[in-house]
Amino acid sequence: MDEEYNKKGYERAVLRQALAEKDRQKLPHTVRTPSEEGRVLEVPLLAWHGEPLEVEHFLEEGWSLAGRDAHLDFVPQPLGERGEIGLDGGRVRIARLERLDQAGRLFGSHVGWTLDSLALWLDRHIPHPDLPQEETLPFIYRALGELLGRGFTLEDLVAEKRQLRNLLEAKIRGHREAAQKEAFQRLLKDTPPNLGTITLRLEGDYFPPNPYRGAYDFQKHFFPVIADLQDGTEEFQCARLLDGLEEVEFWVRNYPTWRHAFRLPYPGGNFFPDFLARLRDGTLLVLEYKGKHLAHTPETYEKEAVGQLWAQKTGNLFLMVRTLDGLNAIYQAVRR
Repeated sequence: MDEEYNKKGYERAVLRQALAEKDRQKLPHTVRTPSEEGRVLEVPLLAWHGEPLEVEHFLEEGWSLAGRDAHLDFVPQPLGERGEIGLDGGRVRIARLERLDQAGRLFGSHVGWTLDSLALWLDRHIPHPDLPQEETLPFIYRALGELLGRGFTLEDLVAEKRQLRNLLEAKIRGHREAAQKEAFQRLLKDTPPNLGTITLRLEGDYFPPNPYRGAYDFQKHFFPVIADLQDGTEEFQCARLLDGLEEVEFWVRNYPTWRHAFRLPYPGGNFFPDFLARLRDGTLLVLEYKGKHLAHTPETYEKEAVGQLWAQKTGNLFLMVRTLDGLNAIYQAVRR
């Protein structure tokens, strides 16, 4: 019975959300959600030169490979099993052939290569749109020089140029990620004047792929349906607490694939906090919940840092709740 009731309640919510605005206005005031009343939730986004702040902006002023580690974990791969198989008195005989790789390299496609041509080939085959060749070529020469200094020959390197390309691409990608983290820390420490805000309007198009179908009757969600929530989960406990707070006017379950999703950039990409809530005094509360297994990871601290930067820049509230034991922090935040 409860399951059938919940299914019908969910179907009614979906149908209500699909109604045209003029038809939603005919719903009784006691059952309309804020979105059905035509209200719009405006949320400030961090912005760079008037555009939403993205991870790419962290390195907009450029970065350098100079002084960064060029060591590669290079291991030449054998061309194949060294040996020949034959019959000796009716028995299979396997004889090892030494220096097969070296012999093959005397006549391979790598003949005629120089250190310069190898470096240029590697540079052409490694994508680096954010770095000029003046940055990448010296780095590649350093990596090749270090390998030659370890005893590898030019023939070894040319024969394994595709492995070298993959290793160098991964190395540059790692340095790029490190540079993003460095720029992110500078952003937190000394907020540049170009960092501003723009307004994100949360309205319509809220059709989550995994909507809530549970038994609890939420009263304050901004839309008729609720995204990605299941009874009994830790996120459900957060949502239920928000819904019951007198200080909360309404709230929204944020989800990444929503066209109007609220996001904050950090070195790992975009971060989509779990909940947005508008308090009755007009303040916005952005809330992210982390379970015990994620409560103290470096990524979690980066997300918390950019959330606090957003709060500082906009005059609103950001809260990172770690485990259910931290739910009291929500009370303290809204009753400040």
